[in-house]
Amino acid sequence: MLAQEPEGRRRPAAERSPTTAAPRDVRRVNVNFSGQAYDALDQLARESGETMSDVIREAIALKRWVHDTQKEGGRILVERDGKVRELVNF
Repeated sequence: MLAQEPEGRRRPAAERSPTTAAPRDVRRVNVNFSGQAYDALDQLARESGETMSDVIREAIALKRWVHDTQKEGGRILVERDGKVRELVNF
């Protein structure tokens, strides 16, 4: 089970995107993480000022978008240091 977030960590609903807003039909899921994955999730949540649940929802939305884009024949390109590379496996 994910740890409870400290009071005040969650952004107001008006500041959250529709993909990260808590849905009305909420389903609870228990997830086991390695220590490294948990630490990464915790760090992302702290740095972004979001809850761990928000970070996970955003990650799922990003995975869905990448999957759908590639499935429809699209390509995901990443530019870094003037070099463009295609994201193939995500």
